[in-house]
Amino acid sequence: MAIDTVKGSGEIKRLRAEVDSLKSEVERISDAVVKITAAIDDLKSSLIANYKSPNVDEKLAQSPAEVKVASSGAMLLGRLEVVEDNTFKVLEGQVRVKSKIRVFRGEVNIFEGVISGISNNGKNATAAFRGNECSLSFNSNFIPSLLKSDVVYVYEPDTDLPGVKTQKTIGHAEVISIDSDMIKIKDALRFRNFKIRIFHCHDKSVEYARITEIQHEHWYDTYHDPGYAKIRTDGGYFVEGDIIEAYEEFDADGTPIDPVEKIIGRAEITETRSNKISVRLLEGTFFSNSEIRIAQNGDFRYEKIYSITKPYGSGEYNQVSYRSGGDNDWYFKISGWNFEVGNIIEALED
Repeated sequence: MAIDTVKGSGEIKRLRAEVDSLKSEVERISDAVVKITAAIDDLKSSLIANYKSPNVDEKLAQSPAEVKVASSGAMLLGRLEVVEDNTFKVLEGQVRVKSKIRVFRGEVNIFEGVISGISNNGKNATAAFRGNECSLSFNSNFIPSLLKSDVVYVYEPDTDLPGVKTQKTIGHAEVISIDSDMIKIKDALRFRNFKIRIFHCHDKSVEYARITEIQHEHWYDTYHDPGYAKIRTDGGYFVEGDIIEAYEEFDADGTPIDPVEKIIGRAEITETRSNKISVRLLEGTFFSNSEIRIAQNGDFRYEKIYSITKPYGSGEYNQVSYRSGGDNDWYFKISGWNFEVGNIIEALED
């Protein structure tokens, strides 16, 4: 049987032409992909640059206090709305794990902390964006009850925030009964004649008052079991289940406003070993068995000194005071643990 060589040669040429055409198309598509990728990268860079510009920060800032923050160079990431309890909606920008956060009620900063976790639709997330609802967790011990009218701002993790008037929450308690003219509360850890916010759970409203008298039950147990207390106040009404939040106020430079707690000594932690810490006195006096507070993660943490000794020395001391030009290194055994080098300890007057 004879082979049609002319026909076979024509078919090969046709196939080669199709292959060449396909090669050209692939090259054209590859060039287009490269160009599109470059355009996307340029767009990302442009968006990031514009997003971090001062103009965007000032747009996010709604209150005079926050305009001051924006104009100072503090980098705003986003603004959130309180939906309910611990649920937030991202109104502008975004929120990320490790971002700093401030909550403003009017012109007062009522909470400041660092975001330690984000949950989006019940799943852990590293970020949430405009339009998303999410729940947040923080690295703080005391988080105030939030109102829908509160304004929440999120900042870049490394942003240094300028001072503003602040209410620092230092304790929570729950109203369990109203006995005559006194209010019985539980979990009264660290409560004294503090200013308080009364959060009414039934209608999500807040009143402000001050404790004028407090009677602790089993005070000796408060470091391990907060127990109960009875209080009188200079105002407000109470319902069983209401949450009482004790707070201290500070002005923009960090100076306490009408403080309840008197600081009689300050020291810096230089080394930690479980509940034993090495400290360097900075000023004032510390007593064995005295109350102390430690500034940590934006909160005050309260503990008690059990004993004072010299590092690697023997014998206990009832009190030690700062000595200008002298030896100010001491060893404290205290009621808690998990402290950090650099934390500041403040001794409180009884």
